[in-house]
Amino acid sequence: ARAAPRPSAGGDAAIEVSDLLTPKEAGQFIQALTPQPWPVDRQALLTSLSRKEVKQTIGDKALVAWLSDGLHVGAPAQTLAFAQALQGFGKVRVYTESPRRRAMVLLAPRDSGSSLVARVLRPEVGPRSTVWIRATTEDGRLIDRVPIKFAADEKLSEQLFDIPVSLRNEIFRLDIEGVPGAGAVFLLDERWRRRPVGLISGGGFESNQPLLSDLYYLERALNPYNEVRHGNIELLTKNGLSVLMLADVGHLPEQDRQTLEAWIEQGGVLVRFAGPRLAAGIDTLVPVPLRNTGGRSLGGALSWQEPMPLGPFGDSSPFAKLEIPNDVVINRQVLAEPSPEMNARTWARLVDGTPLVTGLSKGDGWLILFHTSANTDWSNLALSGLFVDMLRRVIELGEGVGDEPGVDLLPPLRVLDGFGRLGPPNADSFAIQAGDIRRQIPDSGHPPGLYGTSMVRRALNLGDKIDELVPITNLPAGIESVSFGRDRQVNLRSWLMLSAMILALADYMIVLWMRGLLPLGRQQRLGSAGVFLLCLSVLALTHGVPTYAQTTISGAGESEVLESLNDEFLVEATRAVRLAYVITGDDEIDSISRAGLIGLSWVLRQRTAVEPALPVAVDPEKDSLILYPLLYWPVTDQQSLLSSDALANIDHYLRVGGMILLDTRDQAFRGQIERAKARSTGLLQQMLGNLNLPSLSIVPQGHALTQSFYLIDHFPGRWESGDVWVEQYQGGVNDGVSSLVIGGNDWAAAWALSPSGNPLFPVVPGGERQRELAFRFGINLTMYALTGNYKADQVHIPAILRRLKRAESTAIE
Repeated sequence: ARAAPRPSAGGDAAIEVSDLLTPKEAGQFIQALTPQPWPVDRQALLTSLSRKEVKQTIGDKALVAWLSDGLHVGAPAQTLAFAQALQGFGKVRVYTESPRRRAMVLLAPRDSGSSLVARVLRPEVGPRSTVWIRATTEDGRLIDRVPIKFAADEKLSEQLFDIPVSLRNEIFRLDIEGVPGAGAVFLLDERWRRRPVGLISGGGFESNQPLLSDLYYLERALNPYNEVRHGNIELLTKNGLSVLMLADVGHLPEQDRQTLEAWIEQGGVLVRFAGPRLAAGIDTLVPVPLRNTGGRSLGGALSWQEPMPLGPFGDSSPFAKLEIPNDVVINRQVLAEPSPEMNARTWARLVDGTPLVTGLSKGDGWLILFHTSANTDWSNLALSGLFVDMLRRVIELGEGVGDEPGVDLLPPLRVLDGFGRLGPPNADSFAIQAGDIRRQIPDSGHPPGLYGTSMVRRALNLGDKIDELVPITNLPAGIESVSFGRDRQVNLRSWLMLSAMILALADYMIVLWMRGLLPLGRQQRLGSAGVFLLCLSVLALTHGVPTYAQTTISGAGESEVLESLNDEFLVEATRAVRLAYVITGDDEIDSISRAGLIGLSWVLRQRTAVEPALPVAVDPEKDSLILYPLLYWPVTDQQSLLSSDALANIDHYLRVGGMILLDTRDQAFRGQIERAKARSTGLLQQMLGNLNLPSLSIVPQGHALTQSFYLIDHFPGRWESGDVWVEQYQGGVNDGVSSLVIGGNDWAAAWALSPSGNPLFPVVPGGERQRELAFRFGINLTMYALTGNYKADQVHIPAILRRLKRAESTAIE
């Protein structure tokens, strides 16, 4: 039987159980299974399996195969109950991943103030290990990459992203490198942006009386989440400010008022706090008219008989759903003049209905007034956690990205699939209530991803809802637990060799018999000897210790990004030979480049005297290239033009002896040779802009690239049909060594190996023999980059030997 969820807008997806399947139908269903980006709901499945008609259909003699991630969902008792229910249908076998292969989860990052701290949780303690966390922009550009190292006794580990605030605010996605899955991805929305907030006070106690300062409590509420700036109005509004807060600033000069109005119209958020100066001043830059009776009044009395608590927030208020503490009270406030629009502009009220916070949208920005002070003179609001939450909600309005009043539903914009890929939502994805987004748990109707509108976007993540990963250990008696197996190739080499030896021996015996050289007695002796030799061959071939020549097993390792050009960097970069690849901004292509160079580096270590260290990711726009002898550059149609600094960097690298392999990866769609040449040349001209390209020609016969280590005459990669182009021979430049090698056979995909040594991509059409030739080309290319035309000089050996012979004969005479 097949069980599948039926998503619903409420999130309570029902599990539909089909009738019994034939073995063929069951096999097709299993082959079509893909991971889903939401937690498993064993309780819902248990409810569906408990129905009477389901039990009658399946019976109690079935062989139950439970495919599990090996982790508890909810309390362990729920998993135990689920396992016991499965036993009611027959013998149960649970298939799980081995402990070291179980999924890790990228938790919500921790805000350290100036930067983010990435956190990774693994299911259980194990040996020391390292994973890499990448921070990328929404268009896929890599911002930073940091290692997270687990000690032997650690389940949770973290690492700081040490980057400027301007770069931090561009981070859209964090993910665990090389780990596909929605749990290995964390999307950052506008709530994670550290926006600059300007503070200006109308008082003079900031330095000598900090606790009485208008800004003291504001700074402490804002510093953990925002970049706080100080200055005057003109200076702050001209330097990319998101929010400006004026604490008890009374009358504004006309020039400052005009500056603020223009700044608000362009998207700024101005937040004003009341106080004695604002109450005594005359200022129109407020969201609602204030009551004025010979000066700004506080309702005819400066204090109440009893402090006034806050009333509930309205559903359309930016503060909706915030919890109001019972001990927050207001002693004094400035009162708004009653007007028809006051109700729509009121975001927070006291229990008697008088406005406490009002707001007005002006152009692309907001004008907001707290009708009480920013310190403790008029209320104790500044001492509460509610004050921090209210300020965060207000700051989220900056640049038009916060929760707009009146937005009730957040429809899905883009959602993550089970492999952690962000794409358009399907028909089974439903909107989320705006006030429930922080409490929503991802499910089949609400997969993780981005929800909202063009102005309001909120991220829903798996890592937000996971606090602990608990492995399943104590299953009921009678349940067999096995690990998922892997497809294994059967090595037939020994058996084929044995068959060949048997056939050769039989052929030899038949020839001797036909020539009459096998009399009966001798035949018996030779037959006994043949049987003895045959037994020895069988024992040697089936029980001997296998050895493999030129094995291409890839070890566990990652590429490195060496960041700063200091002495430590230079020592580390020159300690060993390192291959490098150019970052394209496309995550998939960059990961293939990295895996390909890791595979090629290991093959070089096994077959040659070259022992490369881990490959390095470089960006020509900012990284020095001269430390790397060979640079692999995959060309994509989406790559942008290079700056003049990058062009100068590449030009210098080529002039001092560097070599670039430009791979257009287009031979899967190749037609004629000239068409491929035109495509490659066009892409090169687009990428390199004004860089002077050398004259190119197809690799000629006898070129050093064909004999620098192996003798080869073609250069296949994942594809085979493409030509390879090099610079035309110029003996006076770099000893005639070509600094550019250009082709389109997608070599990195052919070289790419998994940590277990298995190829990651098929090669077409030559299979594994073609992959071996691709590795040989990579070895030749590396040797060519390191030794130049050294091998080509051997063509002169015959002439040198002839001259030596003539010199020897002359000496004898």
